[in-house]
Amino acid sequence: MIVKNKVFFGLWVIALILLPMYTSHHAKAQNKIQVTFWYTENESEAPGVEELIQEFEAQNPNIDIVAEQKGFFTVKNTYLVQFAAGLEPMVFRAARDWVVEFAFQGMIQPVDDYIKNDLNDFLPDALRLVKYFGPDGVEHYFGFPQLVDAPALFFNKHYFEQAGINVSEITPQTSWTWDEFLANAQKLYQNSDAEWAFTLQGMFYGGQPIYYGHGASFFRGDTVDRATITVDNETSRNALKFLKNVVDADWTPTWDKQGWETINDYFSQGRVAMIQQGPWELKNFLEFSPEFNPNLADAKPYASEDNFGIMRLPHDEQGHEGAPLGGHAYVISKRVTGEQREAAMKFAQFMSSAYAMKKGAIEYYHVPARLSVFDDPDVKASSAWKYIQVFREIVNRAFKVPVHHLWAQLEGYFADELSAYLADEQDLDTMLERVISLWKEILPPSTINPALNTDIETKEEPISVLAVLFGLFITPVVLNRKRK
Repeated sequence: MIVKNKVFFGLWVIALILLPMYTSHHAKAQNKIQVTFWYTENESEAPGVEELIQEFEAQNPNIDIVAEQKGFFTVKNTYLVQFAAGLEPMVFRAARDWVVEFAFQGMIQPVDDYIKNDLNDFLPDALRLVKYFGPDGVEHYFGFPQLVDAPALFFNKHYFEQAGINVSEITPQTSWTWDEFLANAQKLYQNSDAEWAFTLQGMFYGGQPIYYGHGASFFRGDTVDRATITVDNETSRNALKFLKNVVDADWTPTWDKQGWETINDYFSQGRVAMIQQGPWELKNFLEFSPEFNPNLADAKPYASEDNFGIMRLPHDEQGHEGAPLGGHAYVISKRVTGEQREAAMKFAQFMSSAYAMKKGAIEYYHVPARLSVFDDPDVKASSAWKYIQVFREIVNRAFKVPVHHLWAQLEGYFADELSAYLADEQDLDTMLERVISLWKEILPPSTINPALNTDIETKEEPISVLAVLFGLFITPVVLNRKRK
């Protein structure tokens, strides 16, 4: 009884702490249906979100959207905590693998009846990320896709020319082999004014293009269980060794300096010649970097948009490219009912409409999740069109990880141990042993090879308050990344 009272008291304290976060930027509107909404767009994209909200409210004067911008790195765990306290938002912009995790846990509700008339307009890759089995064991659509994305190799043409790399031969369709990448990185470091040749993100998101781009994978095919683990095979080990060599090279910043904001600053300030990044950072680079915007007070003599280059990420001899498919979708809390549910669904439909995607594409270089937006004449006439075309092709070629409710957790364990390996805190053998041990604690038993099931009990349990709080406190240690 004492334990139960402590848990109740803990939840009550959490609710008191989080309640101010749940209130609106706006005054509460009388006689209006309130819909709470969290979004995770960055600072350059946030004004567009606010504009869409204002347009929706003007078209629906009986609905008041209570919106909050949240930091991408911490918002997932914040959502889990608030869900445990019953204070989660009604509508939430969820990233790639959050949707199916929330769906499996019964935290969000299906949107089948509201999306069914638009299914033919959504990209198959976008729908793939929101369709999953709910607690009822039935497949549903659990979100309204907003956009899709995948990283590319951004580069500074001025430094390429200094290093003697022929820029005229490089197009958005160019993809170097890994040997070519290494050779050109060395040229850039030795023969250009760049402080470093290349930087990636200090977590597994940054390592994925190299890992998958060497033909490596976590599992065989899309079956995620103890029998299909391939993380310890030769291909995987070779990919991880290559990644370690890149991180340790003199032409990259040290591992502890490769945080998300740091690497963007390096590229924007002209300190690094190449960076793995996606369309979500295009606006920031093109508008706020003295390397690419000649109108800035501190613009470099060679600054122009033409100095900004994009190519596909490198590939191995078998043609494997490792740019991972990403995306975002709007999800609805399972607790939303009645007129608030109708209003939340209507708002999510609007935010994932062709109109909203068109705005995101033109103003923020988003890759739309709807086919019709690619044919829109205004989009084609915009200055963003050339970038949207490039990234649509990159998305089409992107590496697609299995859609599975455990994926975010599996990737998180891997990322923790990988970071320790790349920071020289453990060797490769230890890293892989730890990863496999952690995975087997949560992976389902194998039906193919029962010998691999071991005596470890599978831990697929509902999310507990203590587990969520633990995740919240360890998150700053793990999260050096931004996953789209």
